[in-house]
Amino acid sequence: MDPNNVDLVENRRRMLAGELYYAFTSDLIADRLRCKVACNAFNTQDGAGAPRRKLVELWKDIVRDETPLPPPGSAEEEAALASYPWVDSPIKFDYGTQCT
Repeated sequence: MDPNNVDLVENRRRMLAGELYYAFTSDLIADRLRCKVACNAFNTQDGAGAPRRKLVELWKDIVRDETPLPPPGSAEEEAALASYPWVDSPIKFDYGTQCT
């Protein structure tokens, strides 16, 4: 794979499919940095005993989940928060995608 001539869309498709890809394109470098910052924020708050809602918000940042949460204290909040995984820190992901 020629690093100077990488089709970014095809490269990302290959990455998501678990195929060989080039990890040092500008978009993937930016994605790793974004995910690293999000993981660090999660790890810092989890160790500080943050409320469940805050941890879910930080998790959503890691995995790029833009689904809005119900307002705090609403009847729907508890069910919405329960639908997200419990994750113990420290965590580390490359991109924050395909986290199951």
